[in-house]
Amino acid sequence: MAGAYNADDHGDATFVLATLDGVRAHRWNFWDTTSVPGMSEEDVDRTVAFVRENQRIEGFEPYPAV
Repeated sequence: MAGAYNADDHGDATFVLATLDGVRAHRWNFWDTTSVPGMSEEDVDRTVAFVRENQRIEGFEPYPAV
């Protein structure tokens, strides 16, 4: 589907930075994402691992490694 999100669009570091620093909306006409206060580095790593595992389960491969 044209314009749909692809699992390989963003590397793990992009998820980490978005979680820690937030990110400006740039792909669709939605809103900026703010940082997630109180998340430890371990929390962020576990969240990224969860997302990647579910992408794999749902067939969204390949995805970029760290």
